[in-house]
Amino acid sequence: MTNPHTDDRHPFWKVAAIFGDEESAEDFAYTIGLHERGVPELWVASRPALGDDPGADWHFSLRDMGLLLNKLSWEWLAGEKVVGDTFEETYDAGLVTVRFQIDPPGDRDALEAFQIAPEATVVPVRWSLHRAPAGENLPMEPASQTAAAARWDELTAGLGDLPPAPEGWELASVPDWSPQGKYGPRTPLVTTLAAYVWGAAPDELLAVVNAALDIQSAKTLTRRWATFAAIARGAGREGALQLLTDDIGDLVDAFVPGMASEVLRDVGDPEDPEEVDFLVEIVRRILMTTLGAEAIADLLPEEERLECLGFVLAIRAGSSNVPGRDWLASDAVRAAVDDFISDIGVVGVTVIHDCHEAAEEDEYWRVIGLLRAENLTTASGWWPGDEPGNDGALQQFGSLVAAMLTHRMKFSAEELDAFVTPYDGRIPQLRELLNTPV
Repeated sequence: MTNPHTDDRHPFWKVAAIFGDEESAEDFAYTIGLHERGVPELWVASRPALGDDPGADWHFSLRDMGLLLNKLSWEWLAGEKVVGDTFEETYDAGLVTVRFQIDPPGDRDALEAFQIAPEATVVPVRWSLHRAPAGENLPMEPASQTAAAARWDELTAGLGDLPPAPEGWELASVPDWSPQGKYGPRTPLVTTLAAYVWGAAPDELLAVVNAALDIQSAKTLTRRWATFAAIARGAGREGALQLLTDDIGDLVDAFVPGMASEVLRDVGDPEDPEEVDFLVEIVRRILMTTLGAEAIADLLPEEERLECLGFVLAIRAGSSNVPGRDWLASDAVRAAVDDFISDIGVVGVTVIHDCHEAAEEDEYWRVIGLLRAENLTTASGWWPGDEPGNDGALQQFGSLVAAMLTHRMKFSAEELDAFVTPYDGRIPQLRELLNTPV
């Protein structure tokens, strides 16, 4: 396929991204139009042609190659890169290094660069792949297994009554933390977390889909699988992660279409195949992100773990935005919200609810979506004490305020103003709070 590429500098060329026409053929991409400025076109393949690692489980997607060629073309035009140059880039959270070399012009027919100008030449950019060898599939560290067992107890207790499990996703009554588990040593947690989704009521599934869409718009949540795979490979879990990928597709097909009529009843057309397909795809991405992260959660940085796991756990959190204790904001932020709630009193809490319900500006609701995304993916939530309270609306609003305080530097002055304006006439303390450093 051919896609025009644009950025702030408005490239004049296109990138042709070509699927290999046979199962054994690799994908590749090349530029069309650099010749107009007196330089050869650039070409890159999806898999390495150099080095000892053939990249059987690692390659550039068509999108990756387009972005790579787009970036390299500017340097090529400026003379910053020339034939014979080598350079490297890191990928997958720094776990993978790719070393590139710019070779002399190649045979356009051999490179299948059929769309370039007849008089143009084409320069292949070949590369080698460098990463740590695959690790051995070992048990979790003792501390990680202890934490996993406590987490399994907590998740299992929160499930409640479930419908019959889809085939292959039955829950064990006793967890087995063996590294030979179907999805690695964290299999009991993977299958239990999956049950939060396949066992959800239609309104709960719709809530988690909406949460995922909020997060996707804010953070591009679903482009993490390559990083998960690189981490899993280092721990000997790549086979388990691949099996999980395959099984997620089967799981989604087993339960989502049957729920579509109820999930989409009030928000779409359950008879529209495109809307059903969209729902299926969103749930698949939710499970890929969440279950993939859970399978390697003992190896993930805390920030990444919170970002990937929170929005599914919030399925059982009622109207709260807080998936669990790990997602609470700092003590200082929570204390500031406590003081604000105490200052406005019971009457002020009622006013907040009224103002929120009456808000009509699209920008207000857009910012609310961004704040909810932060609540579900970062340590930015609020509880009215050490445990969740009974007033879900108050807790939700307190969490939105805590998210704005926690991530104040992420939000523009205009976004803060959009959030605060509906309350200005009746709760002036809110603007004062959010403009005071914590």
